[in-house]
Amino acid sequence: LNAVLLWVDAHADEYGLDREHVFMSGDSAGGYFVTLMAAVLNSKELQDYYQITVPSFEVKGFILTCPGSDIPALAAKLNVDDGSTSANIANRIGEAVLGNEDIVNHADLFSIIHADEFPEVYILTTPDDDVLYSESLKLHEFLAELGIEHFYQEYYSEENHLEHVFNIGHVDWVESIEANDDIIAYLKSKCPEIGDNASMIPVPLKAVEAAPEDANYYEKVIETELYNLRVIRNIPSAY
Repeated sequence: LNAVLLWVDAHADEYGLDREHVFMSGDSAGGYFVTLMAAVLNSKELQDYYQITVPSFEVKGFILTCPGSDIPALAAKLNVDDGSTSANIANRIGEAVLGNEDIVNHADLFSIIHADEFPEVYILTTPDDDVLYSESLKLHEFLAELGIEHFYQEYYSEENHLEHVFNIGHVDWVESIEANDDIIAYLKSKCPEIGDNASMIPVPLKAVEAAPEDANYYEKVIETELYNLRVIRNIPSAY
């Protein structure tokens, strides 16, 4: 993620990017990594540990959708074979990372986040999330206990089982539209000087224009998902 920020910093003039309005957004495990970056970007100690150079600009805001947060709990699932999602993920990450106490300690959000160094974040989740709701809630409660200003929103539905990252997986649901509209409103609130000019003209979502057997299938999947995310979140693209 830091490499992405440095790339934006280095190529902003070339591509017409605005360094004053850069946000980071992550869903699920991506939400954890964006939270980690929020901590690292505001801590010289963590920057030294991870050996990173911060960009010349400050990230304007951080959006966390159904984020994971509990790395020690994940590490505790290492070498456990109970069929759970967390055990499967832990064993895929492996001993080299989750078996290293120093790495786990520096990745533990509940150890590295401090009230005087952590920026405002926006968290959204749903109690219907059977994967990471408890961790999203735990992060919210931890930030609240530290007195760290942040936004936290839960979504409910009587018609749909909202599930994990529902607003990405089911963009046509009423609750997803509401959640994504709330994200847009938050982004705009951080950029009052831009106002409604930040809105894109509505564009239909794209389908993947490739078959699974095509050599470039996964490249097309990523390209399509990135396009659709820009449309969903109403964020101006800088092609």
